Amino acid sequence: MKRIEIICNNSVFEDVQELLLELRVKAYTKIENVHGVGTEGQKWGDAVWPQENFIMTIYCGSDSVSEIVDGFRALKTRFPTEGLKLFLSDSEMLL
Repeated sequence: MKRIEIICNNSVFEDVQELLLELRVKAYTKIENVHGVGTEGQKWGDAVWPQENFIMTIYCGSDSVSEIVDGFRALKTRFPTEGLKLFLSDSEMLL
């Protein structure tokens, strides 16, 4: 099993939702109002740094990874200046 973690600017969330529908990803977790500092700058949700991110986690089989990653690569190409990072790791369900 694989874990895909996506850290993304809220401005492209609707596009992420559309992509997940196209990819037939039926299960994911979204954490809203994520603040921090990254390669695309600061996002604190305040008057000085108003943008915010979200974190999305998808657990899937190895056979789904390349299609999901390719979809997010294409999305990053469409929005090159928006924060969008994807991390992949192995995962094991214990319960």
